[in-house]
Amino acid sequence: MINRVFNLGITEQLRIEDAQLVRITNVLALFPVPVYLFYIGYAYFFSQWFSAALAGSMIVLTIIAISLNSKQLYGLAKFTLFWLNGFSLWVTYHVFNVDYSVLMSFFPILFCYAFFFDLDKERYVFVGSLSFTLFFLLSSFILPKQLFYSINLSPEDALVSNYFHVAFSFVLTGLVVWYLIKNNRSVQKKLIDSREEALTFSRLQSEFLANMSHEIRTPLNGIIGFSDLLFGTKLNEEQKEYAQTIDFSSKMLLDIVNNVLDLSKLEAKKIFLEEHDFEIRHTLEQLIQINRQKTARGVKLLHQIADDVHPHLHGDEKRFKQVVNNLINNSLKFTKKGKVEILMTVDELLDDRIKLKVTVSDTGIGIPENQQDKLFTRFYQVQSSSRRAYSGSGLGLVIAKSLTELMNGTISFTSQEGKGTSFEICVPFVVARGTDMITEQPPNISNKSRDLKILVAEDNRINQIVISKILEKKGFEIDLANNGFEVVEMTSKKKYDLILMDVQMPGKDGVEATKEILLSHNERPVIIALTANALKEDRDKCLEAGMNDYLSKPISKEQIDLMLNKWF
Repeated sequence: MINRVFNLGITEQLRIEDAQLVRITNVLALFPVPVYLFYIGYAYFFSQWFSAALAGSMIVLTIIAISLNSKQLYGLAKFTLFWLNGFSLWVTYHVFNVDYSVLMSFFPILFCYAFFFDLDKERYVFVGSLSFTLFFLLSSFILPKQLFYSINLSPEDALVSNYFHVAFSFVLTGLVVWYLIKNNRSVQKKLIDSREEALTFSRLQSEFLANMSHEIRTPLNGIIGFSDLLFGTKLNEEQKEYAQTIDFSSKMLLDIVNNVLDLSKLEAKKIFLEEHDFEIRHTLEQLIQINRQKTARGVKLLHQIADDVHPHLHGDEKRFKQVVNNLINNSLKFTKKGKVEILMTVDELLDDRIKLKVTVSDTGIGIPENQQDKLFTRFYQVQSSSRRAYSGSGLGLVIAKSLTELMNGTISFTSQEGKGTSFEICVPFVVARGTDMITEQPPNISNKSRDLKILVAEDNRINQIVISKILEKKGFEIDLANNGFEVVEMTSKKKYDLILMDVQMPGKDGVEATKEILLSHNERPVIIALTANALKEDRDKCLEAGMNDYLSKPISKEQIDLMLNKWF
């Protein structure tokens, strides 16, 4: 029962430290109640009913303070307690005939109350509370005691009364301090336990993300890989249409998977920026090329970049491209006629820093005014009923906003229902001054040595076929290994120029196999990790083990071409 009263006003949403302050406030309200009861009995014994009523009013104020605390009105609860204690000082001096020195013994209690004010949020409440207390205190010194109705005690009884008040004051203060120390230790233990739980949860979440990424991307690698291989065969028009549908659908599924994983990584704070120099015009051209095939008939996809935008920038091109791509996708999805336009301009330029403004506007259906404040809510869609005409997971704009803020940028929009929507992001970049920047060129492997010795280490049979066929069609001969043990054994018998190493394999994984190969070989091969894991730390783990690079599943012909062009 006592613990239930002490815990009034504590909710699951409160932080451990805030819950502790609420609990202490309840304790401070309840500890003086015995003395108020004593006052009532004291006044009743001397037949002083006015004095009994005053003491009873202190109990009423205590109940009001605890009630306010239980309703999460913490500032008002503390104000009431401060007012109660000021009133208690006044009553103690004027009604119960104590000396000035006895009043001083109540200051430690007032200090305890003041300690629990949050001065950042409750500064004005604290000032008001202190003002009331000082008013009561000053009135006790200024106004004559005889002006008020008081209990007349003999000198001997008055001395005993004074000793009682002093003793009770220090006992009460001691109990509060003891309770504070005791609960502070309890709070520290809870904080430590909470931190350990949070670390455990973060670790489990990371493992879950890695496993889900691997389990979903592995079969997707087979679907996308075989659809790519189909395009390399002789197909009639009907078969080509089917293959294009498979390819488009599988890539749509991959986008949804990536969005879900990205949202989970953002919430777990597992996404980090990877900054490098890039050419902004090339980035825009890639975005247009990617989205042109998604453009509906009757819709124009336009783009323009201002002349004063510096061609070479330094920042996270991948995440910037992802944000703009999500905005373009959103506009294309809701635009059935008219145009979608991408405009890049300079919002602010200061020395070697530029704030790039990207505006994506469309002539689509627009967003109703009563739904605009929910647009960046997870899983929210403008048409959320079962009859909605537009598909999607409702995550693209949420991820765009989170990534923009991660890059220290801002995102905003204006929309008019039936006329269209315009999204605007402003992202800061550093101007890349180097003149030796290498512009990415399409890979050319026509002159690559066809006698490269390549080993593919992959435990999944479908992925083995996909990668083998891609390389064989390019004229390479390859060997296959099903696990890390076979990789180590085969590299000890034959020298390989390139190893495509799956990270997750039974028995001995790709990381362990790589370490063994590097320890036992003087001339190391180029080792490219094949990973379906979504987390950056998993990729960093591959590089730390000695792998030269990594490819994310699902793997395409273009990705393999880029790696061959890069390393040979």
